[in-house]
Amino acid sequence: MFFGLFELPFSWLFAFLFAHTVMWTFNGHFWALHIGKRKRLVKNNPRKVVNYLSGLSSRLKGTDVINGCILFGSLTYGQFHEFSDLDIVLTKKNGLFNSILAYCIGVKERALAFVCKIPIELSFLDPKDFVMLNEGEIPLLIKDENDQWRKIVKNAIWLNEYPFEKMIFFKDKI
Repeated sequence: MFFGLFELPFSWLFAFLFAHTVMWTFNGHFWALHIGKRKRLVKNNPRKVVNYLSGLSSRLKGTDVINGCILFGSLTYGQFHEFSDLDIVLTKKNGLFNSILAYCIGVKERALAFVCKIPIELSFLDPKDFVMLNEGEIPLLIKDENDQWRKIVKNAIWLNEYPFEKMIFFKDKI
């Protein structure tokens, strides 16, 4: 009957639901929940966002498994606001072991963002599969070994070159 689904002990079902709920929560999606039009459970704080991004940059410089990181979305086309999320793409080195380690780094980043109450959308993607979604977007590079992202996204700039202070959300608050 349904491939034995109902034959599973209740403890297995409980363990699955509990693990799913914990992973969903700590993967950073809790703060990304929309509770209304342009509203989330928490409001972004300009200083916390900049500090998180600075920390992300430092953490990624210390790892060999992740060889690229780029930010895109509302932050990169000047529309970031108190209910925006950070769109982060990581590129990993090839190989099963590197994939496992990169996944662990992704889980750690989502957990850190959860603790900081910063909504993020984090994904792994090969640069050649990246598609710009918004005209006028200037993606931000955090890590780019061998210029893999620069070759694909010609207008990208480094995070430390981005004029946060010119954006209304960050102006006079960082």
